[in-house]
Amino acid sequence: MNPKEKIVISSGSEVFPSISVKETSNPRTVRALEMLSQKASKNLSISISDIKEMQRDLYDKQAERIFPIMLRLVKKHSDLHHILTILEDWDLNAIGNDKHALIYNLWLDFLFDELLKNHLSEYERELVKLRPNRFLEVMIGKWGEGKELKNGLCGKYENSEDPCVHVLAYSLRKAWKFIVRNIGKNEKNWQWNYVNSQDYYNPVFEGSFLRYLFHIKTYSGVSSCALLLGES
Repeated sequence: MNPKEKIVISSGSEVFPSISVKETSNPRTVRALEMLSQKASKNLSISISDIKEMQRDLYDKQAERIFPIMLRLVKKHSDLHHILTILEDWDLNAIGNDKHALIYNLWLDFLFDELLKNHLSEYERELVKLRPNRFLEVMIGKWGEGKELKNGLCGKYENSEDPCVHVLAYSLRKAWKFIVRNIGKNEKNWQWNYVNSQDYYNPVFEGSFLRYLFHIKTYSGVSSCALLLGES
């Protein structure tokens, strides 16, 4: 990183000749560049603490783009009123103990599965899986503009509703049912960490009193902004 020359190199070795959010479509990088540009615009130096702040930042830049569209398209579904009321006050931070982040990311997961279920070849599915967040962002962005609402990926339905709006609402229902079935009805227990954690077992010490030293749990997720945190 060269703040004086306004050059940024990402962890993926991408070189951005200017601190501009137009240089990349990756939501995580966009957020970092946004934070850097605030410093650069004031000719402020970038410290280690600033880098730490960026690494710990949990604001979901992609959700900023597509979440309002998703809410708007399904708001007329009366059976989703309660879950939508919960979602409406989300501040777009993917905090581990946050129920909003849990619902939103599961919603995206189920939507992705529905869109890829029966309408793409195996080869096409593998290509899309390489960049699932980008795929969803493009699709939902078009829906927000009133385009592609009858896209073949959404299937065909007998009711008068646009197929893609139907799939969007259906995916939210599945997310809601998943949460109630696996976590329970008590919303105080609804946490994003419930579904975005991964356990790494040590085969030698797993059954011993030394397990706590070698058992690793990490937190990540489909959220474009979720960070990878280690806990031993």
